[in-house]
Amino acid sequence: MLPTFVGLGSQRSASTWLHSVLKAHPQITMTSRKEVAYFGKQIQWHNLNWYTDLFRDPSGLPTRAIRGDISPWYSRLRRHSVESLRRMIPDLKAVLRPGADRADPAPCGPQAHEPL
Repeated sequence: MLPTFVGLGSQRSASTWLHSVLKAHPQITMTSRKEVAYFGKQIQWHNLNWYTDLFRDPSGLPTRAIRGDISPWYSRLRRHSVESLRRMIPDLKAVLRPGADRADPAPCGPQAHEPL
């Protein structure tokens, strides 16, 4: 299953805390590890099945209806990447974390603007 929301913002803006709080919520499934950034950098190395497996519950429980992926990489996507993402997941929501307005592409490196 694909995410129903992505979290974006600058680095060092409590993404670890937010990921752990949301992961503990009984109605939310988060990626099994934080800052996967599949649509920002992993898409070139991994297929979609690899990504959707990150939302599977290791205990075999059903995946919850609300699923999230949080990464500073998402705040640096180019317009055409965002449009591709919207076509892939039309109902996707974006959660802006504190500091999203000061996101800096430099820490993400040159691959921060890769197309989908």
